[in-house]
Amino acid sequence: MSLRKTTLIIIVFCFTILVAVIFTTTRNITYNKFNELENKLTLSNLNRSVNGLSAIVSNIDVLVKDWAFWDDTYLFVQGKKDDYIDSNLPVGTFHTHQNNMMLFLNSKKELVWGKYLPPSGEELIPLPDGVLESIQGFLKNVKSFDDNSIFNEDETSFSGVVLLGSKLYLASCGPIFKSSKKGPQAGWIVMAREIDERVIKDLEERTELDLEFFRIGEKNISAQLSKRVESLFLNQSLSNKSLSTGMTQFKDMTPLIEKDEHQIVCSSIIKDIEENSVAVISVKGTRDIFRSGVDSSNILLITIIVTGLFMGCVSLFLLEKRVVKRILLLSSQVDGITRVNQPNFIRISGSDEIASLAKSIQEMLLTIQENESFFSQILEAIP
Repeated sequence: MSLRKTTLIIIVFCFTILVAVIFTTTRNITYNKFNELENKLTLSNLNRSVNGLSAIVSNIDVLVKDWAFWDDTYLFVQGKKDDYIDSNLPVGTFHTHQNNMMLFLNSKKELVWGKYLPPSGEELIPLPDGVLESIQGFLKNVKSFDDNSIFNEDETSFSGVVLLGSKLYLASCGPIFKSSKKGPQAGWIVMAREIDERVIKDLEERTELDLEFFRIGEKNISAQLSKRVESLFLNQSLSNKSLSTGMTQFKDMTPLIEKDEHQIVCSSIIKDIEENSVAVISVKGTRDIFRSGVDSSNILLITIIVTGLFMGCVSLFLLEKRVVKRILLLSSQVDGITRVNQPNFIRISGSDEIASLAKSIQEMLLTIQENESFFSQILEAIP
């Protein structure tokens, strides 16, 4: 094999090994890092959406306390404020507070007044079937103050996601006291906002996220959503990791991340105040971060390949000029002397090893010529 081919094969082999190592490294390290960053951002977005629901619950909590610690409400649930309904509970109050349901119960947990405003309705209607029974069931675990002690919020109320009838609500319930927050407790007030398309749309606008929300057990959901629910339950049973939201009613959430080539979806189960899994919330997003990482990695790889090819060509050119060409010249000069069988000179410029080799060959040729001349003289002298 010629020196030129051997040199070319060595350069190509080394360059191929270098590219393979760099490609494997960038794929295993860079891709993983961008994938991890994408997961963290998606989990953060899910956290934001859940905190958005928590913020709605907190707002309802504020309204409940404002109404519950009021002398007029205190008298109303005791049957001593006949004008309370006309003055304070028109349909406009529901619109202003963005509530779909308000209930007032006395100290015996009996309904004093309760109405429901459909999401697209303009008139108050009676409570849907099963709502009162569900509220009374929740109140079984709520502490009641029957003495004249100062109000203590612990164990006297509940708030969070509740399933009332066949619909999900963001609800808050608080005990009714005088404006001084002193007992005895007169009853409870409940406010609830139905989780419908408008609530999710408003949450999307405030968080700037693409959200999907559906109730577990809801009819007419797609096979893809049903499979997502199954995966969430399986993930929840196998994983010890949870999503921290900072709100107790949304704690211990185990997220599930699904990906395809273009989209990433992060989902989690929403539990009600009794720790029952009642809904799934999902955040959908594009895979821009990961694609940016892939593009950056590919650009880096292409840059390395182009640079390697350029450096290979430069190396071949320099080797050709400084090594291969001079060796071929030396070889041709030696061959020329051999063919013509006449004294000649080996001329290779430079001060490197090839020039030193040419000088040695030249000295060897001169020695051979001197020996040949000496032996010729001896042969001529023999009679």
